[in-house]
Amino acid sequence: MPIPGGLYNPGYSLAQPFGAGGYANIDPITGLTSYYIPNQGFFVVSIEIREYRNGQPIATIRRDLQLIAIVCPPNNPPVLSSANGSGRNDSFYPVGHAMPDYTMSVYNRWGQLVYIGDNEPWLGLLDADGSLAPEGVYVYLISYDGKQGKKVYNGRITLLR
Repeated sequence: MPIPGGLYNPGYSLAQPFGAGGYANIDPITGLTSYYIPNQGFFVVSIEIREYRNGQPIATIRRDLQLIAIVCPPNNPPVLSSANGSGRNDSFYPVGHAMPDYTMSVYNRWGQLVYIGDNEPWLGLLDADGSLAPEGVYVYLISYDGKQGKKVYNGRITLLR
């Protein structure tokens, strides 16, 4: 239900407060909010919560949230790993809060799968027998489900010992 007195600029609406493709959501159980804002800018989102008892309204709370949307560069995984047990750069994994659940596959230069794991770093070992992978260039694929569907990142990692 629209909040009385709520006005929207052209291209924005109650269903799309941040423009086409954007959304704001409140989890009815936890009360946590989530947003997707496809455009940079300043936004104000009004939230009104009505409490009912036996079908009768007993309280109303309204809060205005001021949001600033900026473009952030993606978090790219590192491109170098030592995997020599030194405690520095010994594992390879994606960094970023946007991919809590991911699958990573690593291939050697001949396209053979040498590692696959869910939410686990690659330690520079071969999946087949757990032996050390030889030094060289490997290709990785990292896939996860993002807010806009399945995302896949790929690139190269150089394994040095």
